[in-house]
Amino acid sequence: MALRCGSLDLLASPPRILLANCYGWRAGETTGPHYDESVLVTIIDSGRGRVVIGQTPFDCRAGTVLHAPWASPMHYHADAREAMATTSLHFAFRPWTEPTSPTLRAARAADARQRCMSGRPGTQPWDEVFAVRDRGDLREAARRIVCAWSAHPRRHLLLRGLAAEFIDALAAARATGSATSSHPLAATVRGLATWLEVNMSWQISRADLAARSGLDTTTLTEAFRAVLGRAPIDWLIEARMREARALLRTTHEAVGVIGRRVGIPDPFYFSKLFKRRVGVAPLRYRAGEG
Repeated sequence: MALRCGSLDLLASPPRILLANCYGWRAGETTGPHYDESVLVTIIDSGRGRVVIGQTPFDCRAGTVLHAPWASPMHYHADAREAMATTSLHFAFRPWTEPTSPTLRAARAADARQRCMSGRPGTQPWDEVFAVRDRGDLREAARRIVCAWSAHPRRHLLLRGLAAEFIDALAAARATGSATSSHPLAATVRGLATWLEVNMSWQISRADLAARSGLDTTTLTEAFRAVLGRAPIDWLIEARMREARALLRTTHEAVGVIGRRVGIPDPFYFSKLFKRRVGVAPLRYRAGEG
């Protein structure tokens, strides 16, 4: 059975891996914009920071998976207090050859910038920027690719097979949940939920979500309740509390810092809300209660 992503048959025409690497960003480290000539998938393995793809910013933490279409300008900004480790996979979904001279490389870079500015898509599964939350399988698939790339960079059939499996898994992660609900706005709700998980440190209102989705607030609230069982802001609060619980148990950061990270900058309100939702105060939860 062929693996498919949209109209692409990933086994009949598998993507080529141009580069697979891991990088540790020092706390506060920032890159300038660069234009990548491949489809780039970046996985945040640990730490956190902000990644800007084109004009779209993402506040990322461990488990965030970012997709950047061909020739998208990107910035990386590691958190000022915490290093950020990433795995980057570069895929080509069209005929591709390595430029053999500085002149050709410069010409290709200029073409990449022009394609990005003009919005001309390449041959790729998705032409848009997006983020998903990894449940573990994508990081494991990426680890296999990096290991194979490091040990056998010329084993093209092996690498292409692993690449096809990864893109198939990414497509499944992007569509997770959309097929489990018959609600006509299920895909919109799931997409907004993923965006909320990635950007929960922002101050987000119901009006912001309505504007992002193109729906009025009443329709959006009804759709969220039908698909996810909660109103949008209530769902966001639960996501923030889930992340706060994880940070309290896995880091030594102050309660106020954790509150800011999950989008609740007032430490007193954060502690009050945490106790109301979880049943114990943050420090007692960190000590093992709850």
